[in-house]
Amino acid sequence: MATKMKQKYDKYWGAVDKMNKLLYIAAVLDPRLKLQFIGFTLKWMYDDEKAVSALLEDVELATYELYAHYENQMEVGEGSSSSQTELDDDGGNVDLVAEYMKQLQKERGVVNKTELDRYLKEEVEKSMDPKFNVLGWWKVNSHRFPTLSRMAKDVLAVPISTVSSESAFSTGGRVLNNFRSSLTPRIVEALICTQDWLRADSSLCLVEEDSEEIDNIDEELSMVMKAIGISDVPLPHINTPRMSPNVEASTNTKGSI
Repeated sequence: MATKMKQKYDKYWGAVDKMNKLLYIAAVLDPRLKLQFIGFTLKWMYDDEKAVSALLEDVELATYELYAHYENQMEVGEGSSSSQTELDDDGGNVDLVAEYMKQLQKERGVVNKTELDRYLKEEVEKSMDPKFNVLGWWKVNSHRFPTLSRMAKDVLAVPISTVSSESAFSTGGRVLNNFRSSLTPRIVEALICTQDWLRADSSLCLVEEDSEEIDNIDEELSMVMKAIGISDVPLPHINTPRMSPNVEASTNTKGSI
């Protein structure tokens, strides 16, 4: 079971380049972390500086690509709504306030900066309260980052899956399901133990050397079973290579069970 969990860990978390980029983007969209936290954490966890810097660039590029996708979707939606407004407007009036804001942005040189650029250059939130509501922060600041807030809501709303690690402990759930609910506890235990034995590494067992120890274990098991009131259940017998001729002859004549 531990070996399976280690394989899952190596598959998803064993190397920085194998991790899902969406997990990094979720950290970028946390106003308390952003890209600085990712770079700091990767340098603290891994010694390969080249791999860390390359991964940080990939995360930044992936974040900008995802933002560009949302920006295009927003522009398409705004274009359709603005064209509809122009068709409905009979007077042909111009929104002077909007034109004035555009002129101010051009004069200040902010027109070429995207919402993501402005968000990343702002100071991080100082609050490290575990009850800090990230989605609530984006809701409050949606008027400043309309496109980025929609992107953050989609990314941060995805729950982190723990199926890979929990599946290592769900052997019983796979054996006893809705279609096989009539199995007795003893049969379920036998199936689970057999499955575990089949998955284990095959190793040679020297029965001749361990026959005395096996006999001791059998006696201890018999005492335990008698103590709990199930003495009538026969214990599994382990045949050893050292069999007497009489026993071997009787086995051949009567047949093995």
